[in-house]
Amino acid sequence: MQTSKSAEALSPAVTQEATPAQLAAQVKLLEDKYVKATGIQERTELIYDLVSVDSPDRVDAVGRLFSGETNQKLKMELINALGNIEGDNKKKLDILTGGIAGKQSNAVRIKAIVALMDLGDKRGVPLLRGLLNDSDRLVRQNAEDAVEQLQADLRLRAPQLYQVQKPMETME
Repeated sequence: MQTSKSAEALSPAVTQEATPAQLAAQVKLLEDKYVKATGIQERTELIYDLVSVDSPDRVDAVGRLFSGETNQKLKMELINALGNIEGDNKKKLDILTGGIAGKQSNAVRIKAIVALMDLGDKRGVPLLRGLLNDSDRLVRQNAEDAVEQLQADLRLRAPQLYQVQKPMETME
């Protein structure tokens, strides 16, 4: 995980034993810094600082930043950063739904497809199936691979069902 100077400057109380309100404030501070930052490197560091804060607010912040971002490389970095956050799959699915939208560049769409596959959530399958007839060949191929992978993973995780057979009764 990357750490920037902005994260190091935060007090130990905020980074180690903070209250939920302090963590939410830290997320807000990092989100505001991101919006004001102009350099790609600085923004990239702020993305990873933000997702390293153990607050439920971080996924929402990533979603807001993704929606407002115009730089394709940073959009892909925001999608990557979602993978560093445990849980909140529903919120992640909402963000990634925006990532696969036709208005995004194909590179962003493919990054979002891979992220949906990595998320391993069955709710991503219908989203990916919607891309199987996309006009872009690489988007279609990545969506098809992701659907196949998710379905295979889901089959492996499903409990095995065994047919219980009754012992044969003897005929008299």
